[in-house]
Amino acid sequence: MNFFEELTVKVKKGAKTAVKASGDVANFTKNKMLLADLKDQIREKEMKIGHIVYCKSKEIECEYDGEDIEILCGEIESLKGKIADVELEINEFKNAKICENCGAASNKNNDYCPKCGHKF
Repeated sequence: MNFFEELTVKVKKGAKTAVKASGDVANFTKNKMLLADLKDQIREKEMKIGHIVYCKSKEIECEYDGEDIEILCGEIESLKGKIADVELEINEFKNAKICENCGAASNKNNDYCPKCGHKF
């Protein structure tokens, strides 16, 4: 292979790597935004639950009267499951794993959690 052919191959390989990296960064950013949105949805549902409980305790009419606390709690649990999935993708991108003992993120190559010392 001559110089220009080798250069062409190297440029193509570099371009493919750059495209993959930019796609990974875009996916990471999308997941971070999705994570923030899911957490906002949970806060909104928690606020509804709090308002419903307050209104019931004061025996006053509630703007969320048609909403059931158990349904809202179920929706929160569902959102937490989605958050766990998104966080898993984010941690894979960052080459991290989560300690099951304390919840701290750590490099995948670590044998022990740097925060609590738990063995992975």
